Amino acid sequence: MAHRETYYVTMDLNRHIPVYCGSSWAHAAMSSLADRHQILRPQWPDINYSIQVILNCAPEVGSCHGGNHHDTFEYVHENGIPEETCQLYRAVDDECTPANVCRDCTPPVGNSAYCKPVLGYTRHSVSEYGRVQGELNMMAEIYERGPIACSINSTGLHTYTGGIFIQSINRYGSCRQRRWLGCADWCQVLDSEKLVGNLLGERMVQNHTGGKFRTHRGKMFLGCS
Repeated sequence: MAHRETYYVTMDLNRHIPVYCGSSWAHAAMSSLADRHQILRPQWPDINYSIQVILNCAPEVGSCHGGNHHDTFEYVHENGIPEETCQLYRAVDDECTPANVCRDCTPPVGNSAYCKPVLGYTRHSVSEYGRVQGELNMMAEIYERGPIACSINSTGLHTYTGGIFIQSINRYGSCRQRRWLGCADWCQVLDSEKLVGNLLGERMVQNHTGGKFRTHRGKMFLGCS
């Protein structure tokens, strides 16, 4: 096995493939939860939760047309969630069947009729969840427990090419006037700056930040203070 450094966050995600799906709310929730898990046990293998199961089995929480990241935690609290190795992300709203929660497939190649449900899978949950608002409260939560899921107005990031993002919120309106997206996968306070993960993969931001962008802490850029 090749040597690996210690990582405290999980992999970058892209909700726009294999087809477009407005599931950033689920990505933000599950990615921040996976990062918290990784911080508690910074070792191989990473554990990533199945976002597709949320789309399949929690239509009251959201769909590919949008949803609520806070309610995603409620769903996980009440029902648990399998790992992504049970159900890969397909970017569609599907039915909640046993095979659409956890499955395994056998030959022949490309025939889904040979996919069967797996019943004895590991189910992860959360003991508590809640909301946090305000710069200092966000900092305290991150310091005590780890990454959080946030909502932003992502319009200004469409032309972001690197450096510290500075944009007046008045240019694009408030988050409630625009579409709410996940400030995913984490908001980490770094001195006077804030390092924020995105849900569109590494292609969206500068490579040397590992799929993240930087913005000033305590400013209402992107509607995320």
